[in-house]
Amino acid sequence: MKFPKADPELARFLEQSLAGLEASPRPMFGCPAWFAGQQMFAGVFGQWINLRLPPGPEQEEIMAAYPGAQVFEPFPGRRMKQYVSLPGGQVQDGPSWRRWLQRSLAYAASLPPKPKKGK
Repeated sequence: MKFPKADPELARFLEQSLAGLEASPRPMFGCPAWFAGQQMFAGVFGQWINLRLPPGPEQEEIMAAYPGAQVFEPFPGRRMKQYVSLPGGQVQDGPSWRRWLQRSLAYAASLPPKPKKGK
């Protein structure tokens, strides 16, 4: 399966939005993504910005704030329930956007470390 290329303008926007936060970049699905330790919390996938938030009220709140937002589905039938995809054209810098980034980062940072893979 071929994944869409990340919109370079959205990737720059997200990178600039994350300046000053404890986040490290590395690719995921061939697209730019940012991690809190080992846990991904933000990324760009095609024309979408993905944020990791717990399923439930927080996801409902962000989806209501960004019309067209949906649970991230990198390909049909493979929903990633902890991630919300926001239409890139809807996202604008500002205090509300920065709070969502901080909430996503805090959620990812609160998750337990991934178990080490055996040799």
